[in-house]
Amino acid sequence: MTKISAREAVFQTLLRCEKDNSYSNIEGNSVIKRYSLEGSEKALFTALLRGIIERKITLDYHLSEISERALSEIDLKLLTVLRIGAYQILYFDRIPSFAAVNESVILTKKYIGKGAHSFVNAVLRELIRKKEGNKLTVPEDKSLKLSIEYSMPCPLIEMWQSQYGEQKAVEILSSLSYPHGMTLHTNTLKISRHELVCMLKSAGIDAKESKNCDSAVRLSPGTSYESIEKYAEKGLFFVQDISSQLAVKMLSLKKGETVIDTCSCPGGKSFAMAVEMSNSGKIFSFDIHENKFSLLNKTAEKLGIDIITTEKRDARDTDEKLIGRADAVFCDVPCSGFGIISKKPEIRYRDVNSLERFSALSLEILCAAKDYCKVNGRLLFSTCTLNKRENEDVLNEFLMKNNNFKLICSETFFPSEDRDGFFASLLVKTAR
Repeated sequence: MTKISAREAVFQTLLRCEKDNSYSNIEGNSVIKRYSLEGSEKALFTALLRGIIERKITLDYHLSEISERALSEIDLKLLTVLRIGAYQILYFDRIPSFAAVNESVILTKKYIGKGAHSFVNAVLRELIRKKEGNKLTVPEDKSLKLSIEYSMPCPLIEMWQSQYGEQKAVEILSSLSYPHGMTLHTNTLKISRHELVCMLKSAGIDAKESKNCDSAVRLSPGTSYESIEKYAEKGLFFVQDISSQLAVKMLSLKKGETVIDTCSCPGGKSFAMAVEMSNSGKIFSFDIHENKFSLLNKTAEKLGIDIITTEKRDARDTDEKLIGRADAVFCDVPCSGFGIISKKPEIRYRDVNSLERFSALSLEILCAAKDYCKVNGRLLFSTCTLNKRENEDVLNEFLMKNNNFKLICSETFFPSEDRDGFFASLLVKTAR
């Protein structure tokens, strides 16, 4: 495969993500392997790809203030080159601005044609002049100002303001705007958390025990998975956010119980439950995507977990053989994902007015899963989003339709420096 520069790789990946509406982490990993990007080129590629997607609203605002042509009238290829150059000018201190302009002109000549390079040169040089002269403008409108500052769409900001209040909305915006380090779930079937932290530290990895969750180990931002991969291969941990770990603990699982994970892949919840149960009992892990079970089963084997049985199943379709048999049921349902924007930045661009399908699907899944519960069995409903229509409203609709379930507790885990946004509610089936 012909070698290409990091900027060329970013250009191609951004175009593919825009056209196919695909996740940048998946496309990015594929490009890194395809072009064998390593060292500084890999680091530049990763930083540019993530940063441009995160800051697209901010970049487009400043470009629109300079360009004589409306951005909507600019070809996507040309606009992508402008975004790549603008991001380097506004957010990279170690790359000289003139170099960002020159590289953008080279990209334009190679992929678009010589006729457009003068336009790119003029717009980016004017952006440099505005930045150096402290003349970059910000809008006066409050929501729009927040949108430009945090590069979040106004409808999403307004939804959070309406549902959680203005102060909490700003806290959410701030927490989701910066990448967090990985969080590991200690596999206490093989090692204690203290031993795991000491092992990682001795290998030069910045790791520390979480104060908020007794199974979690936090890694510093920028720690690569490659640096810890050999320990993962030994089954000493698996990657899982603190919010998800805390949700599992709400079930208070015991050895020997029967548990059903209705939407299990990629498997983190099933692994966490098996560890909580000391690998004693039975876990039925269902998912609609059968092709994902290979990785789940392979990871379970590394972890020393043998109580998980996987089966392809639509979560809306109850397995009649398991009706009334479960001590606990975990429904981590499909959602808009607004709580994990720091991990998947393109989620921020989802239309908040087109999410009703998630609420309807969640209610269907809960109504099907409830039949698995024994009397006094626990049902955990969770999402990785911050949207009351998908969370509290679905919960209330379920309780109205099913008066033999009692709400024990419900919590919104707002994002912070060490965790994603998450919602979890624990219910118990009563005798009536």
